[in-house]
Amino acid sequence: MSENRSRRPFADAVPSSTGRLLRPIFMVLLASIGGFHATGSPFIGVVMFFFAMIGALADVFANIILVPPFLQNGDVNSGLCMDKAKLPTYWDSATICGPSAFNYRYSEVEIPMRGKFLRGWLIRPAGASKAIIILSHGAGRDRRTWMRHCKFLIANGYTCLTYDSRNHGISDRYGAAGTSLGVLEWHDVAAVTRWAKESSPVGTKIVLMGTSTGASSSIIAAAADELCASSVSCVVAENPFTSPGELAAALTDGPGMRTMVCRGNATAYAALLPIRVAVTAAVKAQVGARL
Repeated sequence: MSENRSRRPFADAVPSSTGRLLRPIFMVLLASIGGFHATGSPFIGVVMFFFAMIGALADVFANIILVPPFLQNGDVNSGLCMDKAKLPTYWDSATICGPSAFNYRYSEVEIPMRGKFLRGWLIRPAGASKAIIILSHGAGRDRRTWMRHCKFLIANGYTCLTYDSRNHGISDRYGAAGTSLGVLEWHDVAAVTRWAKESSPVGTKIVLMGTSTGASSSIIAAAADELCASSVSCVVAENPFTSPGELAAALTDGPGMRTMVCRGNATAYAALLPIRVAVTAAVKAQVGARL
């Protein structure tokens, strides 16, 4: 267990977007110059530079999607990040502090997952529990995402199990830093479900609830894991997506791209089509490299 707890700071393990951009640009310049000298045609050099630049930019944007700048994954001994500047602006002070700030009845839990540990809070209602709800957060967040929701759930007699997925919060790092957008995280949901089933009285109902990546992970776990399929009563999925590629396409083809980036200019939006396609391909490739 000790080797799981002695890890480098998260920032040391994440390649910066600047570094990811400058390295391929340097290679692009060399290739462009080489292409020009080999063919004697500046056109070939320009074309090579253009396509390589698209690839470099797509790689940077894909890295931002998979390793969001607001993602925090610290050492278990240092605890969850308490720096408001690094956390969602809509999280109030109570949310940042966790269940004690809401006077919830809770206990710390460590859940084994393929030789590593996921960490979370088991929050209990005052009376008898109707079911245990496993709450899975989205990419770049942590277990505190659900603090405000727990108030309603425990008031209605439900036990809440909210945890940090791999590479998030203070759960152990597993493989490459960041998220795979559900492709691997569904194993976390399955591990938490197994722990909940083994730790609860026989016959306890189990519900999966997730948002974004957590929602997709919950759906996959309920469909792909035999124990989840036989143990879970239902899945509550808020804004799930069907694949990393679909999410990348939505992010690069949504209102933000049309209004904030292109300022409503249809020509600019059309001109960015190669980059939008390349970003989707880069996300798929980077997720595939994590498998």
